[in-house]
Amino acid sequence: MKKNNQTCGRSIVHFLGASVFAVFFLAPMARAGDKVTFDLERAEEEKFTLDVACDARTSNLNRVDPSATTQARGDAGIVNGFIYEGGVLPFDDFNGSFNPDTSPAPKLGTWVCLNTRGALPAPRNSAVTYYFGLPDFETAGIITQGFNSHRRKDATPPTIPVVHAIVGGTGKYLGATGEVLEEVIGVNSTGATGFNLRYHFTIKKQAFKKDKSQR
Repeated sequence: MKKNNQTCGRSIVHFLGASVFAVFFLAPMARAGDKVTFDLERAEEEKFTLDVACDARTSNLNRVDPSATTQARGDAGIVNGFIYEGGVLPFDDFNGSFNPDTSPAPKLGTWVCLNTRGALPAPRNSAVTYYFGLPDFETAGIITQGFNSHRRKDATPPTIPVVHAIVGGTGKYLGATGEVLEEVIGVNSTGATGFNLRYHFTIKKQAFKKDKSQR
């Protein structure tokens, strides 16, 4: 019994010694080597608004049933649009008065929508991925995903605002996350599905930061 107590005592001493060594010798080494930290607490937040005029002339749909004349779950589509500064497109104008070809408003870039129809019941519908090139993805790009509600306000049921996730970015927006609220604010002259859209972005820009004090 006495021998066991001595053995336990030696084990405790060894454990405490190893702990002290780790605290005073290994920890400083870890801190010195940790020159790059993922700074979440001081992540910058950026809020801004963009408008998009869908160009219905670029819309193309691949149907699950090629002979069908109405939409079906799983139909996949693509459409492009023009990006403008927030507030440029007229609000609550479903008469098609805005013409992206003749408007003097400067275009900031290109918007692309990939969509799969019938993902959710109305007033939501398609599962979508949006690409915002500002003006291109090499300079500044944002990618969002969610479910759209591209419907007229007089539809049954009418359009509703929807929130999408910001899943990534490039260039200026490399590492961006956050969310964006999408609203249908009207239609333009390119066709019945040429929706005018407004996007309210909240971006969390999380980036790796160098600890200059450890250089």
